[in-house]
Amino acid sequence: MLGFTLALSLLTGVALGLAPALNATGVTLTPSLRADEATLDPNRRGFNLRNVLVVSQVVLSCVLLVFEGIHLRALATTQAVDLGFSVEGLAFIETDASFAGYAPDEAVALYEALRERLSVLPGVESASLAAGPPPAWQHSSELAIDGYEPAAGERPWVRWVWAGPDYFDVLRVPLLYGRTFTDFDRPETPGVTVINESLARLYFGTPNAVGRRLRLVDGSRSKADGAPGAELEVIGVVPDD
Repeated sequence: MLGFTLALSLLTGVALGLAPALNATGVTLTPSLRADEATLDPNRRGFNLRNVLVVSQVVLSCVLLVFEGIHLRALATTQAVDLGFSVEGLAFIETDASFAGYAPDEAVALYEALRERLSVLPGVESASLAAGPPPAWQHSSELAIDGYEPAAGERPWVRWVWAGPDYFDVLRVPLLYGRTFTDFDRPETPGVTVINESLARLYFGTPNAVGRRLRLVDGSRSKADGAPGAELEVIGVVPDD
């Protein structure tokens, strides 16, 4: 939002400043300096390009102020929203090894090494990996659920994110049933998932859905991220908030 506002402000300034500048280059100063009664009459005002530009600048400035006010209000609202986990002492570091030329397999090894090194730093209780900061879920997929028959016209959907070991420990989210992700859950092992209590009750009819299976009808590109048709076993259930 800040980048958009800055770009729009610069574009507006250039657009409103360029037209008068171009117009001024074609003005002959000699006739303009002659004290003509018609030009000196303060009661005579024409609707010229200069007036249009001034009005446009005022209008666009008002629009920018309104948008900035909405943005600040949205930020204030976000601060008051209950995210379902404590943000105190929580740090998020974003990086992408592909920009440094790492291949996917090399990137996975790099991320795991970073997590291990961060975990042993003084003052760090736990560290984990995820495809994005919570609660910004990175993907949405249609579900095919073991033992659940959708009603006519119903299409079960779920929002999800790839996460690594200790993810729920970092967020201080308690575990209701089963287990969370460990170092043994890898891309080459059978796919597993941790779901929230609402999903378990809605589609499995019980909060303890450990051992049940679901399938992502559409998803991301690799098995680790839930490939189209990837079958996942529910290994754990966490509370909604």
